[in-house]
Amino acid sequence: MRELTKNEKRLVTEIVTKCVPDSEVTIGDIIMSLYDINFMDQYLPNSFEDTYLAKEDYSSVCVQYKTYKGRNFQSEIYEAIVLLIFLKQEGFIFLNFNSIVDYYAKGKKHKIKASSDDEYEENRIYDVFPNTCLWVLFNSYCIVTNSLIDYSKDFKTEEQRRFRTSIRYTWIAILISLISCVITCFIGCK
Repeated sequence: MRELTKNEKRLVTEIVTKCVPDSEVTIGDIIMSLYDINFMDQYLPNSFEDTYLAKEDYSSVCVQYKTYKGRNFQSEIYEAIVLLIFLKQEGFIFLNFNSIVDYYAKGKKHKIKASSDDEYEENRIYDVFPNTCLWVLFNSYCIVTNSLIDYSKDFKTEEQRRFRTSIRYTWIAILISLISCVITCFIGCK
């Protein structure tokens, strides 16, 4: 598994803690709570887009997110989507999206109550990922594997833990050999 950024580690921790068996939490709910999103909705094309453009050209999700200084929302959200696709491809999570979820998701709006004094900006997240419909991804339920749960404890794979242990034992062996060498020289010099 590759090294994760701080934001990716936060997302993995949220997925592991919230996606427990029999939970009604979707990926969209986790994304919304983690990235200060007020609402999410599937983008409905206007008549021009529907008539003259391919679905891939306008397929997107509308989001309204909290703005603050130094925030690059597009980078944060696309980084999260890439991580979700990576975790799915590597077998760390399984997403339950089927035709029923897709059918039910049409017109469904996630809502998080926002205070009136917060500033929110509206934008679109485009479907630029092959073989992935973002709206279906956001409305799918997540099943977490045991390997991801183990990984999320210290964000080290089993191989990295073994390597660290072997390095520690190597240094202990070197120290013991140096100490025994010094003691042997000290006893031999008398």
